[in-house]
Amino acid sequence: IDAALARPGLAPDERAAWEFQDERMRRMRLDFSLDRAQVLERIRRQIPDLGEAEFDRWDEAGWVEHLDIDG
Repeated sequence: IDAALARPGLAPDERAAWEFQDERMRRMRLDFSLDRAQVLERIRRQIPDLGEAEFDRWDEAGWVEHLDIDG
């Protein structure tokens, strides 16, 4: 995205599209900033006896929202 935005002569509509994608990625990184261990730690504040297997079942059922970013 940065390389595309740095191109000389980028048309305004192309620039707007790349800026939109840049902002979209920034927001996704904010919304999905925790790794698995951090999520478990936060959930265990409310449910101290939550086990890994139960968490895995929740994840497989789609009850844990996550997004793999940059890998």
